[in-house]
Amino acid sequence: MQDGRCLVLALTRGKHQFRSTNAQSRIDIDLKVGQSYYIRVDIAAGFPKGYGRLTLMLPEQGEVKPVGRDMVKDRTLLPADFVTQ
Repeated sequence: MQDGRCLVLALTRGKHQFRSTNAQSRIDIDLKVGQSYYIRVDIAAGFPKGYGRLTLMLPEQGEVKPVGRDMVKDRTLLPADFVTQ
């Protein structure tokens, strides 16, 4: 991810688990139809390297610019109307 950017995924409703490289940093969400969810990824200090720390955000806090085109390697979960920059 790029700093201050977002990535939109089109997921099925139901229970999903989002996690970073650190297994202790995870968020479990029961996704509802028509709802938007925002998860922020911060880099937390760690040894020997940092890891992604996940935070569930309010919708009004989640609107930012989309990620750059070169940051998306697998486009299978992107919604058809999501445009990268």
